[in-house]
Amino acid sequence: MESMRTLEKRLLNPQTRLPASSRGPVRIVRMAVEKIAVAARHLHFLVGQDRQGHWLAVERHGLAGGIFATREAALRYARDETGRRPGTVRLTRRTIAFRL
Repeated sequence: MESMRTLEKRLLNPQTRLPASSRGPVRIVRMAVEKIAVAARHLHFLVGQDRQGHWLAVERHGLAGGIFATREAALRYARDETGRRPGTVRLTRRTIAFRL
């Protein structure tokens, strides 16, 4: 099974050879992958605890997030989601909330 990055590279590469019958749907998939890639580049997470002591990773625009058992798990999730770009994950001592 291909990794998401490998699949993204193949779909975004305009020189990828595709069967004539699949060019229409693949073009739609390429556009969707481009939008996902752009959105992923702009993710920023805040990591902290809620009032019950659970560790949270919350994306600042509400696009992603999760509840975790440990601080390390929350940080790992946030860093992986942001591609480990510097300045995209902040740790806070203040109580934060996870809103659905």
